[in-house]
Amino acid sequence: MIAGRLNPIPYLASLFFFIGSPIVLGGSPPNCESLLSRLAEEKAQSGQAHPEIDSWEGLLRAFSEGLLPDLTKSNQIQAFKIYLQTKFGRLGVHYLGIQEFEGQVNRVVDFLKEHPKLNKEPFRSYRLVIDQVSYPVTEEVSNLMRAPLDAVARTKGNFYQIEANLGFWKRLFNWEEANPPSDLSPEQMKEFSQKEKARFLSFLDRLVTPEQRELISDRNEVSELAKVNELKKFLRALKKERNKMLQKEGDVSQISRAIVELVHLLGFQAVGVQPNLKSSDGLKRLEDLKKALQERDRISTSVGFENYNSMLKDFKLSSIIGGEPQDSLLERIKLHL
Repeated sequence: MIAGRLNPIPYLASLFFFIGSPIVLGGSPPNCESLLSRLAEEKAQSGQAHPEIDSWEGLLRAFSEGLLPDLTKSNQIQAFKIYLQTKFGRLGVHYLGIQEFEGQVNRVVDFLKEHPKLNKEPFRSYRLVIDQVSYPVTEEVSNLMRAPLDAVARTKGNFYQIEANLGFWKRLFNWEEANPPSDLSPEQMKEFSQKEKARFLSFLDRLVTPEQRELISDRNEVSELAKVNELKKFLRALKKERNKMLQKEGDVSQISRAIVELVHLLGFQAVGVQPNLKSSDGLKRLEDLKKALQERDRISTSVGFENYNSMLKDFKLSSIIGGEPQDSLLERIKLHL
């Protein structure tokens, strides 16, 4: 790292004179070494150490304070070109006589190779390494995540195995089954039950087709993203069906709860969230729990609500799906992040 701070205006003027002068362009140099000596002398007189460069802003500031790029390294040359355009603009670059900066720099590099004595101390290239922070999976973190994840597991059973849970779906739609005649034989009763099942599945097909049910099924090994996309379509269909039931003044408590549960499930099935919810790093668990709750809000908005909590309020649900109210849950997550 170069020691010393320079007044940037005369420094840059000297630098640009050097770049655009006959020294570089092949003429007879008046006294190049004296030019570089004068710059080195100015640095020495300031007596201050240049700060460490650990960010892009720091690099631009260092250039302003007199730091020269290492002309043998293309990334430093590129950074300096960006600095010039950022700080001086196109007019400033033209005024300083370096409108063909890239070609001029290449000539400077070639000239320095021919005259190795005309060197300077370049700043070092730094590789930035971001420290990874981890957090243990404490009992408190486990307790914080238990209720939301339990709700996901319960909801998966109903939505990923629809035909295995027809009783749930019949209650959800207030389905009324026909009463069988009392004099049916066991064989006739079996046939009657199959017809009733087919009648209900025909109704269910309007909301989620057999193909969709098969795709969503946990037996299907398609990607989770494909299942999530089909579940989002099902969510919109359920919302429309609920509106129809409201118009008929039917009981919508069960379908309202199912919609809320599905939104909760979709939030936790977002791409990149699910694996980290089981991570051995508590910090990753908490970060992705927060992401899941934010995704849950986004999905609630996509079906016409301000956020997840406003949907709960609109549906008049007294119990909160997935544990405590979202605002409270987010506050507890912040305490750990």
